[in-house]
Amino acid sequence: MFTSGAFVGKRIPLSPKGQFTVGFDYEMIPGLLWYVDYKRVGGYFIVNDFRNRDPGEYYGVLNSKLSWLFSEGWRFYLMGKNLLNEKYSAHSGRRGSFGA
Repeated sequence: MFTSGAFVGKRIPLSPKGQFTVGFDYEMIPGLLWYVDYKRVGGYFIVNDFRNRDPGEYYGVLNSKLSWLFSEGWRFYLMGKNLLNEKYSAHSGRRGSFGA
């Protein structure tokens, strides 16, 4: 939130009002670990929207990772991000939004 200047009281663009991540991990067998998390982001304004007129879309992303400890100090990872193919832009904007 801007505390002084022309945009006092307005939120900083691309700074979400709220976000959370929830996840869990499960050791399937000794050395084999499965991890899943879900991240939800929302309540932000697009690039250069210092007047807070163009809110960005809420979005959620599901990620997963499988890891295997195959020798002391060595771990192999297989990761998948955005497994539900959510369409989002973490840096959305529109041309000319400043001063519109």
